[in-house]
Amino acid sequence: MRLFRLSLFASLFLLSWPLLAATSPTWYYPFISEQYSSWSETDFRQSGEWFDCAENDKPLFCTDEVKIHHTPMYAEVTFDHAKEPVLELNGEFSLTYFNNLQLGLRQDGFQLMKVVIDGVTLDVELALINKSETEVDREVLQLINRYPATEPRALSWRSADQKRFVEWRSDGRSIEIVYQR
Repeated sequence: MRLFRLSLFASLFLLSWPLLAATSPTWYYPFISEQYSSWSETDFRQSGEWFDCAENDKPLFCTDEVKIHHTPMYAEVTFDHAKEPVLELNGEFSLTYFNNLQLGLRQDGFQLMKVVIDGVTLDVELALINKSETEVDREVLQLINRYPATEPRALSWRSADQKRFVEWRSDGRSIEIVYQR
């Protein structure tokens, strides 16, 4: 009977996974894939999900709580000098959220490029010049595992197409993730 329940749970989970994966808001996709066109200032302004929260002339749009990789976050969008949207996600820290968001970045095709924890920096690109991927992966894991997840850290990520970048900051109280092109 226990095996049956486990099988039933696993089946339901696997069947619902595509539905869970598809729960990211549509405005999120241009930040993770070039297959989707970036939203313009007008798109954000006309969207029912965003409201204008600017306190000056520079466009700034905000949302109520959204779920990104099964994690509740608050989002803000500004525009860089090239009029490309820059997404900033902010949420509270928990080990579950910490793991969900990092796993989500990897699932979205981002690769870790730089790790800074407690003043120790590991630049993955520089390390790959003289070392194999296996050696560098080991170094990254050793650095990350040396500190608890609550230790303040900055992680730099890049998309596989090398056109999208993510900056991660967490400190045991909050998680901030900034997406830009």
